[in-house]
Amino acid sequence: MMEQTKKIHKWYLITTIILVTILILDPLFGIYVINLFPSFFIISHFIPILFVLIWGFISFVLLIFLKAKNYPITTLVVPLMVLLESLMLIFQPAGYWDYIILAFNFILLGVSLYFSWKK
Repeated sequence: MMEQTKKIHKWYLITTIILVTILILDPLFGIYVINLFPSFFIISHFIPILFVLIWGFISFVLLIFLKAKNYPITTLVVPLMVLLESLMLIFQPAGYWDYIILAFNFILLGVSLYFSWKK
């Protein structure tokens, strides 16, 4: 059981690092590449949203079904993702889906804190 917990932590951390990197690079990608190739706009905007949704699903599974009190890393990662999503909204034009994902991140933040602090 402990070995399985370590594997979940490892993959969750790797997924989060990849997502954070994509979200940080997305505005730069949008600024420099989109000016050269306008058709890349949809792709560059879709990729971070897709990864946020994947990360959100993984977090949801960890928080609800595996009990977040056993996974304290979620209490650090979820606020970080809310912050990064907010920065993403600042640096590029915000669409309707950006606000939905940001709201979803805030819901995950509340759920993770609730399960982490629950005795």
